[in-house]
Amino acid sequence: MKLKCFFLLLLLWIPFCVQAQKRPVVLEKQLEIIRKEPDNGDALKFLCQYYLNKGDYSKTITYAEIMKNVADKTKKPLLQLYSYIYQAQAQMMSGREKTAKKNLNLSLELATKLNNDSALFCLWQSRTLFGKY
Repeated sequence: MKLKCFFLLLLLWIPFCVQAQKRPVVLEKQLEIIRKEPDNGDALKFLCQYYLNKGDYSKTITYAEIMKNVADKTKKPLLQLYSYIYQAQAQMMSGREKTAKKNLNLSLELATKLNNDSALFCLWQSRTLFGKY
């Protein structure tokens, strides 16, 4: 009897395990876009924000660095700006304060130069959360 209960519980538990391992459809879609178009800035921004929200700071930094390389190659300063912001936020959250402050200062300088109010607000929020940099 106990063996039957064990197998029944095992069979009922399997769908929960499979469901927990699935990645969201929207994430899969963005990863597919990056596979086809590695220079897609919108997909890179999505991935940075997604992994930052999930607390996966190493992946956030990886995609932010890819974004910076794309920005350098395509001469898109706005992508470079967001790259600095995502790197700084992920570095700050993972305890790399010195590097994070460097990227925050670079992003502040670039946001001011581009006169980008939304990026400046994002930086103001970062400054409020992490203290004066």
